[in-house]
Amino acid sequence: MNAISPDRPLCFLHAADLHLDAAFKGISSDAPSHIRKALARATFTAFERLVAMGCRLRPDFVLLAGDIHNHEEGSLRAQLALRDGCRALGDAGVRVFMVHGNHDPYGRRSTAISLPDNVTVFGPGSVEAAEVFRNGQLAAVVHGISHNTDRERTSLARKFRRSPQQVPQVGLLHCTLDVVASADVYAPATLAELQMAGLDYWALGHIHAPQVVHQAPHVVYSGSTQGLHVNEQGAHGCMLVEIAPDGVITTALYPLAPVVWGQVSVDISAHATLDSLDNALFGAAEQAAQQCGAGDGEGVERMLDGRVSPEPPEGVVLRLELTGRGALDGLLRREGAIRDLLERLREGLASLSPFVWIKDLELACRPELSMDVQRQRQDVLGEALRLALRLREDSKDSAHAGMLQDALEGLFERPRVRKAVSPPDGDELAALLADAEMLCMTLLEADQ
Repeated sequence: MNAISPDRPLCFLHAADLHLDAAFKGISSDAPSHIRKALARATFTAFERLVAMGCRLRPDFVLLAGDIHNHEEGSLRAQLALRDGCRALGDAGVRVFMVHGNHDPYGRRSTAISLPDNVTVFGPGSVEAAEVFRNGQLAAVVHGISHNTDRERTSLARKFRRSPQQVPQVGLLHCTLDVVASADVYAPATLAELQMAGLDYWALGHIHAPQVVHQAPHVVYSGSTQGLHVNEQGAHGCMLVEIAPDGVITTALYPLAPVVWGQVSVDISAHATLDSLDNALFGAAEQAAQQCGAGDGEGVERMLDGRVSPEPPEGVVLRLELTGRGALDGLLRREGAIRDLLERLREGLASLSPFVWIKDLELACRPELSMDVQRQRQDVLGEALRLALRLREDSKDSAHAGMLQDALEGLFERPRVRKAVSPPDGDELAALLADAEMLCMTLLEADQ
């Protein structure tokens, strides 16, 4: 890569997986109205923050690496928001390059709404290249290709090749990379294919967790601009990227998400009374809310030098988990106990600013009594616990590994069930077995 214009680094924003108008998963309808409103607008708010940042910072360009909206929702609101946001960036003199992914395939794009002239949409079939000029001089080349359907199973990465121009060159692609774990594989690519293309920076979409996968070349997932469920925790936003005149690439995650997901564990072994545990739960939730969504604070501050500052989250959605062994385990497993604790936490935290909403309160704790001792009991409880142990040990044996899955096979053969709930994997089955043990302890613990 030859040096770019010596006056300042090449600067661009890399965003992906906006999923405009996508519904949040696992949020109960009894959330207060101001929280439900914030959640309903969250994906749009994240995009508005991206646009506002672009208009203030005025980077050389903005990259959108697919899944801008969910085609299956068919949201006119999402399409208009994209148009209006790109128009605002165009008014600020910022170009936008975008590709389509599996949720918004090119073949199903709407032709009823036209994007402004500052937007370049790379089509399917073959990789296209677009030149970026600064002050009349070539500053970069952006290469990209879109998914034509929602089931792209071939490698699009192998179609990329560096062009002859001696400037920084960027690849824009929505794909599943072989070195990154993913349950949903679309446009599968290998790290070797990306390296062979000879590009300097790969702006990838599809994986919602932001991460720099590789350097030299830089292979980066910006992550989703807004987490959509409790497994998409922590800061979400866009990647701020600079390529210095000497070719050094610097990246930092700039937070955009107005709603941040998190998970907090509280060990019951440190608490002898419910009053003590109650205080610990409130304290843990408030502390988590203060720490969520910070992004790469030092990196962003160093790169932006105060020119643009991230907006704070509007709220935090938390999963609280009770862990450890303690005397309170039996009390917590009484009917209605967790429901009452959850309602109390929600009422006490929802009015904070930023708001804190407790999605759920999970029991992963155990009684003080040794499970090994309980298995020696010569009663129904002892037999049930011994059976659970045999099932757990058998699941580690390849010859019996599928036994638990087989027991559920009939249930998940039903289309309605599979549509609503995915079959549990090995870790989830182990968790279900542990829950069953605890339920047996609760219901059958007579004559301790």
